[in-house]
Order: sequence, then C-alpha cells, then structure tokens
Amino acid sequence: MSKPLLFALCGAGGCLIASLIGEVFLAIALPQGYYPETARIFQEGGAIIMEYDSEYGKIKGMKNLTHTLRKGATRKFGDVRIEVQKVVS
Repeated sequence: MSKPLLFALCGAGGCLIASLIGEVFLAIALPQGYYPETARIFQEGGAIIMEYDSEYGKIKGMKNLTHTLRKGATRKFGDVRIEVQKVVS
C-alpha cells in the first residue's frame, strides 16, 4: 500500500473516532429534555393566557413573558405542540 493511501486511511479513521467520542461527550454534557417549567397556561376572563417562566424567558431572550392566545394560536416546545381550539367567553 502506498504512503499517501495509508495516511489517508489513518486520517479518516482518526476523524471517525474523534467524531464518535465528540458525540458521546455532547450527549452526556448537554441537558436533555425540556425545561422543568416552561410556562403556565390559564384562563383569565374570556382570554387564554400563557405566562412564561422568567428563567426560561431569560435563556430564550424573551422581552414579553405574558402572551394572550387566541383561537387557532399554536406554540411548539420540542416535540410538544399546543393549539388553542376554542376560547370560552
């Protein structure tokens, strides 16, 4: 086997090993799942209110932590999707 081919195979093998180690490190080091408390949803009068947790808002860079949700409004948190289908007056 020629030297350039041997060096190429060694380099490719090294990259593969480093990427696998990196993925394992990231899976362990980064937080998994959802924030313990993202928001509180409640009804106030005829409106549906979504009030985000202050820590979550700070991490996400949110300026307004309280949102009024109207019929058809949706919010997505990871794989969870919330949709307002009916607002009771």
